[in-house]
Order: sequence, then structure tokens, then C-alpha cells
Amino acid sequence: ISVDAEFLLDTGEALVDCDQIERIADNATVLACLQSAVSRSDLSKSQWDFALCSLTAWLAAAASLSVDQLTRLSARHPAWRLLCRACQVAAVAADRLTPGSGGSGSALSSVRSEWLEFFAPHLLESQLALFDLTVDLDGCARDSLLARLCLALSSCPPPVLLAHRFPPELRADDAALLASGLTPALQTLLNRASRLAFDPLQPAPVSAAFAQLIVASLPTVAEGVATAAGAAFSSAGEFGQDSASDAAAASAPVPYCIHERLSQFAVPVPDPLYSRLLSAEPVSGASWMTSPGESRRAASQLLNGLTLLHLVRLARPAELRARLAEWLSSSGYFNQLLLIACPLLPANPAAPAMLQPLGADCGSSIGWRCCYGNDGLDPSSLALDLLVLTLRHVPAMFRDWRTGLTDRRLAGAIDKYVRKWVSPVLCQHELRLVQSAAATAFGSSAADGAAEARELTVKARPAAREIVASYQVTDEHSAELLITLPADYPLGHPSVEISKRVGIPSNDWRRWQLQMAAFLRSQNGSLLDGIELWKRNVDKKFEGVEDCMICYSILHGSNYRLPDLQCRVCRKRFHRACMRQWFETSQNPTCPLCRNTFDFITSNRS
Repeated sequence: ISVDAEFLLDTGEALVDCDQIERIADNATVLACLQSAVSRSDLSKSQWDFALCSLTAWLAAAASLSVDQLTRLSARHPAWRLLCRACQVAAVAADRLTPGSGGSGSALSSVRSEWLEFFAPHLLESQLALFDLTVDLDGCARDSLLARLCLALSSCPPPVLLAHRFPPELRADDAALLASGLTPALQTLLNRASRLAFDPLQPAPVSAAFAQLIVASLPTVAEGVATAAGAAFSSAGEFGQDSASDAAAASAPVPYCIHERLSQFAVPVPDPLYSRLLSAEPVSGASWMTSPGESRRAASQLLNGLTLLHLVRLARPAELRARLAEWLSSSGYFNQLLLIACPLLPANPAAPAMLQPLGADCGSSIGWRCCYGNDGLDPSSLALDLLVLTLRHVPAMFRDWRTGLTDRRLAGAIDKYVRKWVSPVLCQHELRLVQSAAATAFGSSAADGAAEARELTVKARPAAREIVASYQVTDEHSAELLITLPADYPLGHPSVEISKRVGIPSNDWRRWQLQMAAFLRSQNGSLLDGIELWKRNVDKKFEGVEDCMICYSILHGSNYRLPDLQCRVCRKRFHRACMRQWFETSQNPTCPLCRNTFDFITSNRS
């Protein structure tokens, strides 16, 4: 690329100057060349500098325009074509230069550091300023620019996004999370993006792009949520010890702006829609909606639900993920979302447009480039994404919801759909995860004073849908568990068998087998998560922690907490959840073992 510096527009006035039309057309020609050039990895450092400097200058000039000046530009004006092309080039450059996007070389490495430190922040600022101008326009010209602008915004690198310079936008509902470590900048980003992403009146590219920005910031949000959850349970010391109040345990510190609209709006689903699902009649997007407004509301709610599921997916540790899943279910949002999504599922998700939600990573992003068309957000694509994310990351919660359906024909239709389209893909995905972790040993040091270290290794047998988990306790003690996935996984439960044991008493290995089956049946997450939780449970056993005398497990099967209630008479320990169930079913306030009135001691206080 070798052009004169006169191609660089330094002011917005030049874009609307009639005497500059020829110069603007030359700039547009240069942009067309840049679009193909920046997608290549063999550009020199000076060529990358020219491309990024030119792009930054063009968008900064456009951002300096007024609404009146931008309105005077028609879709056929060279300046309008230049703006659309500049947004496309910005998106391509972001995909090419964001770390982890592929490509190598010294020139590309140095350009990437400059991209994150200088170019990307300035481009984000210009794009947001241009966005604020564009949304106030009317006509198809606005839509063409808005779609390309949103494409560029959604490609912004997360570190740059989190370091934004937006004016503070905070609310009273944000106080708890702000006090627990969520930064004002991040909360401002969530408030602003949520307002645009989940508003059914916004154009489809706007909703999808700002939802993607929220998803990009969710890893940092998940860290803040974990900090807030840890603060709420500070008296317990760690997640595994539940001495906090039940009210605190039922709560989940989720930013209010992410679920605000789910609590304000509900989309009525007519009965004829379920009749279509039961008869396997194809459902095309929003064809069942009585008005375009209902279609937009349903799509925005599904997009909102996808964002919440991504937060659950990213939550760590497993105890926090379980608490978020419990909150999602008890709040009614989960039931509300699935009742909207299931009737909208596409009849043929193997069609090319539907392949993305069933892709290899099964929902690491919203995939917004294919979730909307000319008529707005496509509810069918969003519904399929929601179903896959649900079955992938909260399978136990989905099974509970499906079991609770009163219409058995509807439950059977959902089972048939999942078995045909989703189960084969998710089975292979779980096995790929195990294969990628096969070289990793889940090792942990033994209790203080012990010389040995316990480690767990896993390997997959994809053809047989089997996972082998080998647990080496000591040199003389080991066990090998065989986990077999059913054809309808995750609707069906994996089976667990002990295929080999050395030096393990029969009572212990039988208990381990039952505990593994219980963890895989009740956990919300991947099979690897369930296996790792089982290992933690066995490790606690060798560290001298007592089993709960009701469920005979150390970690509770659903909330993963340790037994912390101890009877004053027999001194046996129980999980709080197990004792609650005992009291409710027996109608007897006595210890399950010694039958004395249950006067308990907790781990930290009596």
C-alpha cells in the first residue's frame, strides 16, 4: 500500500464538503483495498501502521459530525459508503489483531500491542460516538450503517471494553456488587449495554451487538459475583462450609440490570403453538406471534436468557454455579424462558443457518451474526441456542423442569427433539472435553503429614460413549470407574461401574460408585466438573472429614457443602439440607440416628 497522506481525512467537515467529493471517493477506494489487506498476515509493520492510522482518522472524523450533517448524507453519497466500509474494516482488523485470533510474526506481535494500547481504545470511542449519532437517523441508510457499526462494536477486545471512558451510569441496585469488588466502570458498561441489548424496540443489530459486549465482560462479572458471594458467606470461611443463613444461601448476587427486563415483561404463549410442537409441524421464527411487537419481545427475552446462562457457565467455583442455577430456577426465569423457547425450536436445526449453535464450543458466544435476519432477531436461532446452553451447562435443572411438566405429551415431544438433534452433539462434545483433559491429572496433595499424593486421570472412548476415571490413592490403593453416557444424554443419567480396584474395601468402592452416580446426576456443568467434585469428596474422606449420616456423602449432592450440623448426643454430622428434608418427611424433630431431640452444634457456632 503506497498512497499520499492527502487520503487521510482530518476533520468531519470534509465529509460533508461538496468540494471534497472526489477526495472522499479516493478514500473509499483506499478503504476497499484495506479491507482485503488487513485480513492477510503478511503485511509489514509500516503497512499495518498506515492501515490503522487511516482507519482511526476516518472514524474520528465521522464521529465529529453533528446529527444534521450526518442526516444530509444519503446512502448514495461517497461519504456514506466510506463510513460503512470503515466500520467493516474496523471489524476485520479487530478479528485479526485481537490476541488469540491466530497469525504470528514479529510485525503482527508488535502491531497487536499497539492495537490494544492505542488504536482499539480510540476506535471504540469513535464508534460509540458515531453510534449515538446514527440511532437518531431514519431510513434504510441508517440501517445499513448501523449493522456495520454494530459489527465493529461487537468485535472490541474485552480488555479495551473494560477500560472504557463512558460517563458513570450507576443505580441504587448496584450498591451491593460495587461494595464487593465490581468496578464502577464495569457496572456502567453493564447498565448501558443492558438497556440497549434487551430493549425489544431496538433494531436487531443493536440488541445482538450489545448483548455480545455484555458476554465479553462476563468473565470479569463472574469474578465480581464470586467475590460478592464470598462476602455474603464470610462467616463460613469457604464455600464448602454452610454456616450462613438459608436466606443468604438462596440469594445470588447477579447484577440487577441483566435480569431487570425478565421480571418486567412476560410473553404469552398461545396453546396452538404447543400443538405445532407436538405434531412436529415446522415453526418458522415469529410466525406464531400475533404482532411484530410480540416477536421482538420474545426474541429480546431469549437474548436476555442467553446472557444469564453464560454467567452461570462462567461462574466458579462449582458451589457458586449451583447457587446461580438455583436462583435462576427459583426466580421463575428459567421456566419462563423455556416455555417461550421450546415451541420456537426449528424443525430442522441441521440446516446451514442453524449449525452455529451446535458448533464445537457449544455456546462460548452468542453467535449474533446469524441470529437475526431482515425481520429482526430470529427467535428460532435464539431458542436453539438457549436449549443447547441449558442442556450443556445446567442439565440437572433442565431435567427437573422437564419432570415437572404436567402435559406429558409436551414432555415427550421435547424428549424426542433433544434425542434427535441435541444429544448426539452434546455427547461428542463432552467426550472431546475429556480427551482434551486426558493428559491432565487432577492431582492434589494429601493431608498434612502424609507422604503420598492422590491423583485422578481421565480418558475417553468416543466410539463406545465411555469415560474411564482412574483414581490412584496410594501405591497400594487404586480404583478405576467406567462412566457410560446414554444415547439420550443429558436427559438420561450416565451409568457408573467399578471396572478395577486394588486394595479398596468393598464397602468403600460401592459407596464411591454411588457417590459418582449421584454427582453426575445432580451437578450443573460438564461431566468433568462432576468427576472433579467426586474426587474432592473422596479426598475429604482421606483427610478425615466425616460423612453425612443421611446421604453417606461428604459433599452434598446439589449444593456441594460439607456436613456442619452435629448432634450433641451421638456427635454425628449431617448436611443442613439433609436435615431439613428429614424434618419435613418424618415430622419428628429427633436425630435420625440416636432418636434424641435434635439439639445441634454447627461448625462455627452453637
